[in-house]
Amino acid sequence: MGYGDRKEMLGISYLRYCIGILGEIPNLNDLEWESIYDFCCRQAILGVGFCGIEKLPKEQKPPYELLLQWIAWILQIENQNRLLNGRCVKLKEMFAEAGFSTLILKGQGNALMYPNPLRRQSGDIDIWVRPANRDKKVGVKKTLEYLCSKCEMSKQVVGYHHVEFPYFDDAEVEVHWRPSWKSSPIHNLRMQRWFIEMADRQFSHVDKKTGLHVPTWDFNVVYQLQHMYLHILQEGIGLRQVIDYFYLLKSANDDEWSKMEDIRQTLKRLDLWHFAGAMMYVLKEVLGMEEKYLFVAVDEKRGTFLCEEILKSGNFGQYDERNKELSEKTGIRRSLARLKRQYRFLRDYPIEVLCAPFQVYHVIWRKLKLWKWE
Repeated sequence: MGYGDRKEMLGISYLRYCIGILGEIPNLNDLEWESIYDFCCRQAILGVGFCGIEKLPKEQKPPYELLLQWIAWILQIENQNRLLNGRCVKLKEMFAEAGFSTLILKGQGNALMYPNPLRRQSGDIDIWVRPANRDKKVGVKKTLEYLCSKCEMSKQVVGYHHVEFPYFDDAEVEVHWRPSWKSSPIHNLRMQRWFIEMADRQFSHVDKKTGLHVPTWDFNVVYQLQHMYLHILQEGIGLRQVIDYFYLLKSANDDEWSKMEDIRQTLKRLDLWHFAGAMMYVLKEVLGMEEKYLFVAVDEKRGTFLCEEILKSGNFGQYDERNKELSEKTGIRRSLARLKRQYRFLRDYPIEVLCAPFQVYHVIWRKLKLWKWE
């Protein structure tokens, strides 16, 4: 790999050991362990990193004080996952009682595919909600009316695809009426139609262990790729999302894998094909994923640049110095800063980047309250 410094390479090698790609690692000194710990913090993968520590003999484990610090984080991560899992059940029951269907997107659903689901570092709860009795309709107005009846929503910004729902004091929730979106009007239209076509099967797909409705494998292969694509253009992503995708691809059975040709056609139709090729490169070069799981031809040129962005950005771009403009500016200036960021990707993803100004439709949709007609 022609990118990254020695610390990043050390972190990547250790990560491969944690996920079972490397069989063993050499003895590490205290400074190297500090570097690995910092790498896992930046990428929000402390839980995955600790799974590697558990496999090591006593004499190879991190220095005692760092180990204690790491254990403290693990206990917090596991407790937070237990809390969020309970909150997901609460949300499902609450919405069902009011006549809504729900589907847990990303986060807690992704954790189910990990060897130890409690070790995935969690964020907020993303839940797709639709009125159960409205066939193939989004139902934004009805959903918002219900949310307003449950808690104070006047300070929340109603977005084109979701809104924050401050129902719990101990867990952040985003209620979606659309799982995602694209800047390109034509590709966004295709994507929203695809979501509608796939919705019935998603809302009827139940995880047997938790009883929660979670996406099917083929839906997730497309949707999670779109989720990463959206965030790499908007702010950045870290390795946590890449590891999610790694475990997703490895979780497929033969029946699910047989749907791959349809998935490829969907990726082409939704303008995700080039990004998929870049992600295959990241999966191969960073995580060491076996060739049989790389369902799109590896795009080395785009993939090398994507690797650099992921390693530089950290979790959702929180460690990217170039993102300071996004946090320091507001209004139009912030929008211009976001456009500036997106234009870094013009060579690799020209359609989506050139269509970025069409995001003004989201503002119009919100200001004119067009959700009243959905």
